[in-house]
Amino acid sequence: MAYKFGTSYVVDVYTVSIIFSNIAFSLFSVGFSEAYVALYSRINDKEKKVFFNNTVTIVFLGACIIASICFIFSNILATLFAPGFDGDVKILLVIFVKIMSVVIPIQAVFSIYLADETVRENFLIAKFCDFIVINILVIFTICIASNKNPYFLPIGYVIANLVAFIILAFYSCKKKHVQYSFLLRFKEDSFVRLLFLAIPLGVSFLINDLNTMSDGIFASTLGEGMTSALNYANKMQSLFLAVTVNIISVVCFPRVSQSFASGQRGKALYYLKKSMLIAIYLAIPFAVMLFFFSSNIIEIVFKRGHFGSESAEITSIYLKYYCVGIPFYAMCNVGNNALAANERQKQIMINTAISVAVNIGLDMILIKIIGYRGLPVATSLAGIVQFFIVSISLKREKIFIFHREEIIELLKILISVIVTSLLLIFTNRIYVRTDTFIISMIKINGFIITYALFTILCNTKIIRWMFYSLFSLRING
Repeated sequence: MAYKFGTSYVVDVYTVSIIFSNIAFSLFSVGFSEAYVALYSRINDKEKKVFFNNTVTIVFLGACIIASICFIFSNILATLFAPGFDGDVKILLVIFVKIMSVVIPIQAVFSIYLADETVRENFLIAKFCDFIVINILVIFTICIASNKNPYFLPIGYVIANLVAFIILAFYSCKKKHVQYSFLLRFKEDSFVRLLFLAIPLGVSFLINDLNTMSDGIFASTLGEGMTSALNYANKMQSLFLAVTVNIISVVCFPRVSQSFASGQRGKALYYLKKSMLIAIYLAIPFAVMLFFFSSNIIEIVFKRGHFGSESAEITSIYLKYYCVGIPFYAMCNVGNNALAANERQKQIMINTAISVAVNIGLDMILIKIIGYRGLPVATSLAGIVQFFIVSISLKREKIFIFHREEIIELLKILISVIVTSLLLIFTNRIYVRTDTFIISMIKINGFIITYALFTILCNTKIIRWMFYSLFSLRING
């Protein structure tokens, strides 16, 4: 997209329309899919088929209502989501919002199928459909879209989600995991329990997406390209979380839920501790790497075609300030999974609301002081606040993740990151300062390899645990 459109108004409109669909999705569907995973292990085996069919039906019907409202009031929503847009840009956004409303029911049902495959620990097919299929098709539609005909962008996004859902539904049916049949029971006990868990969890996701929307609203007032530059930087840090920390959470969450549900608290804490250490092991060096190499990474990934030097500079600055909050958001992800597994969705909602309120307040203050840099700085600071709030919530639930062994592992990771960073600073002063593509790649890969070697020399146990776990999964698979 950066190659075809740079940081133009088309990307700004597409970015806002994606945020809109995410918020509409969070408003109704994502709470049900997340609560589904937490509740599934607590339901009798005979009731699980009824639970699935009833949930799919109700979620689909509710999503259709939400989609209809969004379609009808698309003009009002366009003004709400991007008050800085006017004229032809606003008209284009209204059309994009109308098209994007179609994807809401598709994503709703798709999310329940994903949740069902997750609780069965079929992570490969779930991630293949949810990540690989959707992104490949979205990239294809970006390639065929143009400034004269940008409508392929939202249409392609809808088609990508539909194709991914069809593939997953066909797989589920073929493997006889689930065979959907129409069922509508609002008073079903399992659904009532799901509803009580889903509403606060859905609200917490909605609040989190509203946070993204508020950043977009502030960015839209700063001029053309600011919204898309913010989105590119956010995508880079979100991509890392999606392919590393979030995957770990997806794998561990069902096991943690099952362990808490069966009264095996020690086993649940074991998985939580390992998830937290892996999140820290990956997130801290990644954040440091983004801080040092934000310009290099943006140039390698985006700087071509219509994405010029000015766009690259703004995006790299956004990315550099985003990196501060990455470790804290990664740890919050694990902590929220622990709370969700204990059916403390209401507490997650409260924690998220406080964090978002802090973020929006800081946006309003910092944007006046340091301009567009204030948006990522506010997000990072809000992540730190959220981490401390989640830590307090875990303590109240008597879920203690950091004991002596975990603190020692954390210190080993921090020492490895510090030593690697110092070596990087030292070598930058000695060797070539002009960054070509090859030199940038050597520096980035050198940082990663050096960090990995130092953690091995420090005898970091979480590395051995990861390798043993992957090896055992390969043998068993």
